[in-house]
Amino acid sequence: SNKEIDKNVMKYFDENVEFIDTAFYNPIQGKDNLLRHFLLFRNSDVTALSLQNNMKKKQQQKRGARALGDVKRNIVIDDIVSGLDTYDDETKNENQQQQDIVCVQYHVEQIDGGIIPDTLGMTFYTLCGNKIIRVFDVLEPPSPKPGDAGLKLLNNASKILKLLNLDNANDDDSNAVSST
Repeated sequence: SNKEIDKNVMKYFDENVEFIDTAFYNPIQGKDNLLRHFLLFRNSDVTALSLQNNMKKKQQQKRGARALGDVKRNIVIDDIVSGLDTYDDETKNENQQQQDIVCVQYHVEQIDGGIIPDTLGMTFYTLCGNKIIRVFDVLEPPSPKPGDAGLKLLNNASKILKLLNLDNANDDDSNAVSST
């Protein structure tokens, strides 16, 4: 059953794991809360990997298209980088263990290989011993990207100012003040 699969996955997490999913405001603290989170959002469109799919699904449903959430998906790993968090001998105490840090870049594809837009993600794992002690998961923002909107707004505001000749009027006022 899916519940058993989740419990098998949970053996890799530390009892005090911190799971930060940027789709949510607050981090999930502890193994029991993380299991509850996984069970609660397993088939939901609320997790970082499927949050944008929820928006697209609503758009497609309005147009009568098949919901993206109904499409079978695969997580495709694009890159993995790992390293050790090392300490100077002077600062390392007896209770401190070396931590492994792993970064995974991924995207989501349909089973047939079609890339699903806006699903590029990155997850950072911190491991101590054989347990995951911290996870930070972030997914790219949906299109249009927020930067696009800000640049377009500034560009349009600049054009309006030029049309109204307000940019020259301000220059004339500043010259008048500086000459007196």
